[in-house]
Amino acid sequence: MHFRVNFMSMTSPDYNRGYDLSFIPCPCWCRGEDILINLNPKSPNYADVSGGCASLMELEKLAPPMRVTVVALQGGHGQEADLSSLVMDLESCGCEVEVLRSGFKD
Repeated sequence: MHFRVNFMSMTSPDYNRGYDLSFIPCPCWCRGEDILINLNPKSPNYADVSGGCASLMELEKLAPPMRVTVVALQGGHGQEADLSSLVMDLESCGCEVEVLRSGFKD
């Protein structure tokens, strides 16, 4: 799986930004076709990343508090453990997180 991550400011509701966390094969923050950050060129696991959300938020000047929607999409190298690690990382950055799944069978 891979993840579409939308950040919405809780203080300026008109301000929102969307990114993809893709595993190509290592976890990378992307916007459109552009790779913004290769989080760990040595490991394909998000759990092995330290400060992945903080580095994106600093680069893109995303200031908490943020409401974040993570959409888990089928396809790609991401795993359930990566999703769990991403949510914990976002929460540690002061984000309120909602997770949705698209294209998964119950």
